[in-house]
Amino acid sequence: GICVSESVRSAVGNKLPLNFEFMGDQHVKNIAEPVRAYRVSLKPGAGLSSPMPSPPTAPQRPQVLYVAAALVLIAVFAAFAWWQPWAPVDVLSPGPQPAHPVPDKPSIAVLPFDNLSGDAGQAYFVDGMTDDLITDLSRISGLFVIARNSSFTYKGKPTDPRRVARELGVRYVLEGSVRRVGDQIRINAQLIDTNSGGHLWARRYDGSLSDSFALQDQVTRSIVESLAVTLTPGERKRGSADTRDPVAYEAFLEGWEHYLRHTPEDYATAIELFKQAVANDPGYARAHAALAATLWNMLDAGWRSHMGYSTLDQVFVSIDEHLDRALERPTALAIRVYSQVLLHQREYDEALSRAREAVELEPSDANAHANLAEVLTRVGKAEDALPAIEYAMRLDPNYPPRYLLTLGSARFFNRQYDLAIAALEEAVRRQPDYEWHYPYLAAAYAQVGRIEQAAEAIASYDAIMASHGRSPMTLGRLGKWSKFNKPDYLDHLRTGLEKAGVPPGLFSDADDYESLVRETPSGFDVDGAIKIDATGAKSLFDRSAIFVDVRDRSGWQGGHIPGAVHLSLHTALNREALLRFASTEDEVVFYCEGVRCYLSAYASARAVSWGFTRVYYFASGLPGWIAAGYAVEQP
Repeated sequence: GICVSESVRSAVGNKLPLNFEFMGDQHVKNIAEPVRAYRVSLKPGAGLSSPMPSPPTAPQRPQVLYVAAALVLIAVFAAFAWWQPWAPVDVLSPGPQPAHPVPDKPSIAVLPFDNLSGDAGQAYFVDGMTDDLITDLSRISGLFVIARNSSFTYKGKPTDPRRVARELGVRYVLEGSVRRVGDQIRINAQLIDTNSGGHLWARRYDGSLSDSFALQDQVTRSIVESLAVTLTPGERKRGSADTRDPVAYEAFLEGWEHYLRHTPEDYATAIELFKQAVANDPGYARAHAALAATLWNMLDAGWRSHMGYSTLDQVFVSIDEHLDRALERPTALAIRVYSQVLLHQREYDEALSRAREAVELEPSDANAHANLAEVLTRVGKAEDALPAIEYAMRLDPNYPPRYLLTLGSARFFNRQYDLAIAALEEAVRRQPDYEWHYPYLAAAYAQVGRIEQAAEAIASYDAIMASHGRSPMTLGRLGKWSKFNKPDYLDHLRTGLEKAGVPPGLFSDADDYESLVRETPSGFDVDGAIKIDATGAKSLFDRSAIFVDVRDRSGWQGGHIPGAVHLSLHTALNREALLRFASTEDEVVFYCEGVRCYLSAYASARAVSWGFTRVYYFASGLPGWIAAGYAVEQP
């Protein structure tokens, strides 16, 4: 089409029957600073006057100029008549069809706003404001909002909103820019209807840093009004503001940028920045939620050494504290993490209830739907998990590998083995160093008779675990990490892995002792074992009781209680091994890394099931021993 700059629009004014539609600040080739641009179209129904000929007495040079001007006008408006920018254009036909069907309700993708601040270091701030807009829109039940993970694949690339709409399967696209100079912010935003190719509106919002949430609310309201979305009473009351402290907000946005990179180093940086945010504003619920989420993700990934905490118990206490503060003003992020903690504690009904609550709070949050799918699978409802994870993948077409793991495991328990293999193979291709893809893939391979490939999958799992100083897969380990509320699911997975050649391990008769262990929000209790603290452990130590360290090799190498025996729960502790150091009447103390470490609880239960009569479960373990000031021995 025809576009002009601000100076041309001002010069033309109302002299011609034209509409000037603001396009925001545009980057133009060979011009350093952005240009305020306008799209030009002929007013509907307007006609054009024929150029007047020059009087015969006029000098020759002005006559030439008039003729040239007339020719230019004729050419320009002939182009307008041919192009007809005012006519609706169906951009989806006959060109490429959308990768996904457009939802029935209004659907939108928010593209990353351009950083026009003249400072590349402000990118985190601009991206953070885009994130906030996506989050705010995701809370509106009448909208379908593409996830940040997918919309940000277009960052830094020249984009045609109509192509974006085809690829993501939406009708509307929001694009814009943010300029920050000191404490002042200017947001330019435009909402595009890709069916017509036209702008529903293009507006500018100015304010200070402390007004940033109010500016975002204005953009959200403009979208809702333009798309005629009906808000629920709760949605009408909701606003973006979660903090009024600009320093806390900036620290959060910078931390969030690191959080989204998902590396141990970036997570460590994010933790410090989130801590700065809550130090400046202790009531900043979203920053507390982000802290809890970062710590939980690091635990799941096995990145303990980057967390800045000396014990596992300290990590769990910190997660609990930040979750408590986050849930005072709950977000989908906080509730998702809480549902995962409840699942870890085998509080299945409450975990499912919370997972559904996160979806209700932010209906377009892809991660909330993916989390619901995972929880549904764990509680034995894999058939309900499939539509949940598929909807998450629709909200986030550029979904992360963990969605494929959730999809693959749900398909496995629905006996859709070939489909499960397809999802899990793609997960492995995209994230080959994540160990939890492989057990499900091996079991699915085995169920369809692909035993050689199943063995290769288990070998890959064992190699990854060995690189972290952890134990290989055995059938006896399944109950420790599977967290299934339906015995049939665990049996089905065990059957597949048994066909794949996974060895029984030391605890193949796991059910004989697991019933003795009860997991609580504060740790574990073991029937038949005496639970002791550090003082009780020291008393037993002084009377030469036998201490058994049941951690894996990596934990043992970091130091242990003097004179302790090392029998890793997963690789070395069986009845015969224990009898080499103690009789069934001796006092035996089991310990690991604190009250949240399950190893010593299960070891104590196992010893009770073997007939040992004086079993002590040292719940606080090595951290409690060190905290009491007692000596530690290096191996």
